Amino acid sequence: MTFIEAYSLAWIIIEPLIFAGVIVLFFSDPIRRWNFFGYRPTAVMGLYDPNLEKVLLVVKKDESWYAFSQGGIYNPDINFTCHEILKRELGLKETSSALRYTQSLGALKIKNYERMNRATFNSVSIFSRLRGKGYIACYIRIDLKENEGLIQTGEGIGGIKILSVEEAKKVISAEVIPNGDIDEQNEKKKKMILLMLEEMGHLIESYQKQYKECSTLKEEED
Repeated sequence: MTFIEAYSLAWIIIEPLIFAGVIVLFFSDPIRRWNFFGYRPTAVMGLYDPNLEKVLLVVKKDESWYAFSQGGIYNPDINFTCHEILKRELGLKETSSALRYTQSLGALKIKNYERMNRATFNSVSIFSRLRGKGYIACYIRIDLKENEGLIQTGEGIGGIKILSVEEAKKVISAEVIPNGDIDEQNEKKKKMILLMLEEMGHLIESYQKQYKECSTLKEEED
């Protein structure tokens, strides 16, 4: 076998492996995957104050269903997206909060075609119109004591509630689903919000534990 024949044979074997690797890499990112399959990536704002041990819920205008503030992801910089959503919906400045990390919550097919027709694609998709939304939880630390008075309900927001994690869980669990599984507010979305509250409870608990340990050490040093 000549060198050229060996090279051609090797390339025949390697080429599909490279292609498969590119496909896996592409779809491993939830935002690219959701865009491709017709789901609009959506950032969900999990605002929590570890000092007050409170979280912030919002209610949309003309609705009674409390949840977290959210908005579409149209920029690869998730920090920029979070700041834009918080500014638009709650009037909060960029310096008022800090994104800790994100978590993929999964996708939700929305059968309310009127709502989906109002949304738009921001990437290449195999579908001609949106089928639903994919949700990214954004866990954001904020000083609610300092910023509560600065919150201004903006675009589409009818009101807010500042509650403990357990109080927020009770509010969400008691929500009556208005349109079954047709609209965005359904049992699957409710489970996503409860999952976020559980995670925020862990964040607050971890912070409080570290705070107590530091206070103990400081007292011992004194």
